[in-house]
Amino acid sequence: MTARLLKLSLIFCITTSIVRAQDLNFDKKSGEFTNGTTVIAKLEDEKNRSQGGKNYFIKDSSDQTELLAFILHKFEDTMGSASVYYYEMRCTPLNLSAYRPNFTGMLNTFKEVGEMVLAKNLIQPDAKINESNMRSYFAAATSDMGDYPKILKAKNDSMEALVNIDAPPVERDMRKPVTANEYGKIGQGNTVIGNWEFIENKGTGINSSTYLFRIKNLAGGIICISWISLSGAHTYTYKGGARSQENWKVPDLINNNPIQHKQEYVEELSRDLIRAGLL
Repeated sequence: MTARLLKLSLIFCITTSIVRAQDLNFDKKSGEFTNGTTVIAKLEDEKNRSQGGKNYFIKDSSDQTELLAFILHKFEDTMGSASVYYYEMRCTPLNLSAYRPNFTGMLNTFKEVGEMVLAKNLIQPDAKINESNMRSYFAAATSDMGDYPKILKAKNDSMEALVNIDAPPVERDMRKPVTANEYGKIGQGNTVIGNWEFIENKGTGINSSTYLFRIKNLAGGIICISWISLSGAHTYTYKGGARSQENWKVPDLINNNPIQHKQEYVEELSRDLIRAGLL
């Protein structure tokens, strides 16, 4: 009985030591991944000024070999909606590449990246890449995101087609007031000169809703987009497929909120579009 207990005790001790050996820690300040007191890898970041954020690199303890990298990309579509941030991922030693959504960045992206590497078990205690897990991580990202830049470009191409539909302003009595009715028509006097749409994109969680006014010429070409949210507004015009500078018009969100006065806001935009020769 004593011999059996001793044997069980030895098995328990060996098993416990293996579990401990597999435990890795991440220091969110230094960026070091440690196995006990041994540094096996390190997370580094660098500013990506052109994209307005940071890139992240996990390197081995010698700082010579890159194990995993996240390169930030920003995409802004023709319509001027909120910029889409995403990361290009690469694992050069395994010749892997994929894309992933932006990190939440709510508190500390540096910490989030490091903790994700631990949670996915992408690095082994011996400082080597966990090849099976790394391949699975990239495969899942590819399944979720696909060729993300290509997908974004395809969506944007369809938008560009809409802003490239020109139509000369129709003849009408320019002395008459501009009106916008509840049926999406914009008129001047008795003549329809364009169309308008209002779209609400409901937010989820901490994200507030955004509201979109879209004005088209009679041929269906988009000539004006006005985005409105709690954080402010962005209005763009389109002429010959080219987008104007941001904040072409900033509405009065307090005294004359466009969401409560939709038709009045469309009429205001339309008057400016007429002066610009777009409507």
